[in-house]
Order: sequence, then C-alpha cells, then structure tokens
Amino acid sequence: MPVLTGLWYGEPFNGIVQIVLVLVAWTHVCIGLRFWLLLRPWYDTARPFLYAGALLLPVLALLGFVAGERELGAMLAHDPGLLARTLASKTRPGAGPVLNEIAWGIRAALLGAIAGVVVARLIRQRWQRRWGVSRITYPRGQWIDIPHGYTVLDASQMLGVPHTSICGGKGRCSTCRIHVRADPGALPSPSPEEQRVLRRIGAPSNVRLACQLRPRGSVSVVPLLSSPKAGREYFLRPVYAEGGEQEVVILFADLRNFTRLAETRLPYDVVFILNRYFQEMGQAVEAAGGYVDKFVGDGMIALFGLEAANAQPASQALTAARLMFVRLDALNRELAAELDAPLRMGIGIHIGLAVVGEMGYGRARSLTAIGDTVNIASRLETLSKSYGCDLVVSEALLRSIGLHLPNALRHEMPIRGRAAPLAAYTLATVHDLPATGAATTSGLSNARGEASPEILGAR
Repeated sequence: MPVLTGLWYGEPFNGIVQIVLVLVAWTHVCIGLRFWLLLRPWYDTARPFLYAGALLLPVLALLGFVAGERELGAMLAHDPGLLARTLASKTRPGAGPVLNEIAWGIRAALLGAIAGVVVARLIRQRWQRRWGVSRITYPRGQWIDIPHGYTVLDASQMLGVPHTSICGGKGRCSTCRIHVRADPGALPSPSPEEQRVLRRIGAPSNVRLACQLRPRGSVSVVPLLSSPKAGREYFLRPVYAEGGEQEVVILFADLRNFTRLAETRLPYDVVFILNRYFQEMGQAVEAAGGYVDKFVGDGMIALFGLEAANAQPASQALTAARLMFVRLDALNRELAAELDAPLRMGIGIHIGLAVVGEMGYGRARSLTAIGDTVNIASRLETLSKSYGCDLVVSEALLRSIGLHLPNALRHEMPIRGRAAPLAAYTLATVHDLPATGAATTSGLSNARGEASPEILGAR
C-alpha cells in the first residue's frame, strides 16, 4: 500500500512515469514476439487473438492500477490521517530531497547518454561521408549513396525500397537476400554468420544477405523478396523449390484416342470425365510418393525423387504406374455406361538429371522440371503408342534399382542430339510389373557392362 499511495498521492509524476514505462516495455515485448512468431505457418490464423491479448493485457494492468487507487481512496475517506502516516513511513526524515536529487541525476545521465549517442552518430556520418561512400543501385533506377559501414538493408530502408527482413536484420534468416553485381573489391567477404545462412540455402556466389553486406564501392542489387508474407513462404518452402540440378524420375502418362472420344461428347461431359481421370491418377501418384507436376490436355507429368532423403524414386514411379492402371480399370467400370470404349493409357518413365524449381509467372507459377531427361520421358510415352503397350521404361531406370523384368522387350531408339541410341523396355501390360517393386541385382550386367537379355528381357 505505501508504494501505491506514493504513486497516486505522494509524487503523481512518478505514477505517470510508471505507466509510460509499462507501455514502452510491453510494446517492446510485442515487437519481439511478432518477429519471433512471424515465420510460423499458424501466425496469420492466430494473429487476431494475439492482437487482442496484446491490447487487453496492458489495459487490464492499468485498470488494476486505477482500481487500487479507488480502494485506497475509500480507506483514506474513513481515516483522514492515514495518508500522512503512510507517506511519512516511506522515507526517513530529510531523505526526500536527497532521493529526488539522485533520481534527477540518474535521469539527466540517461538523457545525456542518449544525446551523446545521437551526436556521436552525426559525427560518425560526417566522418564516413568524408572518407568514402558506396552507391547502391536498385532495379528501377533508384540509387542512394551510403557511408562505408552501412548495410544494403540500411540503404533500402533509407531510400524507402520494399525489402523483406523477417529476423529484423540480425542475419538469422535469408529473407533479405539479394543478387549483387559489384566493382572489384567492393564486396567484403561474408562473415561466419552470413556464410552459415548462405550455405544452408545453397545460395550461389552472387547472392548475399542485405543485412550483413557492407559494401565498400558501387554495387547493383536486386532484392529477391518483397513482402513479409512472401518471406515466410520462401522460408518454409522446400529447398528444391529454389531451383537446382538433381536426379529425378519423370513419368509421362497420356490417354489414347481421347480427342476422338471428346468430339462426340458435350463439353461438360468431357470436363467431367477428364477431372475424374486426373483425380484418380493424381491420387495414385501421391500414394506412391510422387509429385504431380502438371496436367497437359489429357496427359499428366509426375516427378519422383524431389526429396533428398528419397533413395528409391524409380521404385516409387513403377509403383505409381501400377496403381494408375489399377485405378484406370476401376474408373472404366464406373463410367462404363458413359463410354463407348474403355479409356486406355500409355506411360513413359525415365531417370536422369534435370533442373528442378518453381517456374512460371503469377498463378501459372509452379514446381516443375526441365531438361533432356524430361524430353526423353516424353519420347518414351509417345513410343508406347507405336508399340501398343502400357509402359515404356528406360534401361537407366531399371539399372538404378537393379530390377529385372522377364516379360519386357528391349528396344534401341535414336535420340536427337545423342550419338548413342537409348535403350528402353516395353511391357504389354503394366500388371506384369512386380507387385512389391522389389529390386534384384544379380546378373544385371554382363562382362562388357551391357544389359543382359536373359535378365532384363528378350531382345
């Protein structure tokens, strides 16, 4: 009670200072919590509730402070001498002026320190501008001269250029990263903290963190992110979405003679049949551990092996092919009354290196793969029409898991841009695939390193 009495009746100015300090401290806490929680995927959902809590807590605290004063006022009304006794008990006689002098001395020292920092910064800026500045140029022709020692993120903030920095410029995330072009000697080497973040995201040599880069010459920069939301999405996205070359398995699937079928159907019926087909095929791919790249017309492209921890993408692709035909048979039974003839499908599968990443623009942006491996997989799917079979797989795919297919036929086909022909195997029906996708390695290659017809199929 003596403290509350002093804040309300003894020295009201101290009570005001106490209220201001509570608000300042709580605001600082809220800022820190926001930066800490901003990357969490549930933050957008929880934000209204967090905002309500951030407002209610200081309001309730201040209401408690006011309620305490009302109770104190009621007590003082019943005992008029209570106020004088309480204030007298707070300090020893003669100590009040001394304590006031100490308090004002501390306040003066604090204000002097703040003023000293401001003056020191002004002096440092003048000294830095005298001894050198760096010109930072942005994509739209904007530029700013900053003294040596300032970061690119500082330059963006001074110029008003939107620049995401989820961690607040502490080098704990990669959302402020930039593409950099600079004069020789203008870029200092990355600090250990910056190197750690850049290694984690696999950044190329021309990508730096804006909050850590302090240029010592003219540089041109391109911020890679433009909003906190985009920053959170990029931070949470898979590593392979950033783009890079990796070994993947590509599966192409296409319906046979569907164009002729569509000519005799109403547009609504065509859309319904295709959507049912895409639904079944997509679920089969995902059940096997693959990723549906895109649907093109009445065809589909799927990727396997995107995750680095996935050691058997070829087995997954073959399992997906088997599941797709199982679901296609079920779909044909479901739509038997709607179809003049059952839906037929051909699949081509190949393994190899491809460039994988998010590509496109706007709503058409998606994860995809490009490269020679994709073209070969497409060619294999086309060959399934020529050979009248369900499945065509490359020899490289079978070798990657040591799988032999006794019922498969081996073919060699020329590939544009390649000196050697491509070896592939055809299966008349995908139901000849092993149900478990188990791989065997014995007898996979002969002494010349060529495929053994007895193991991989008849020539």
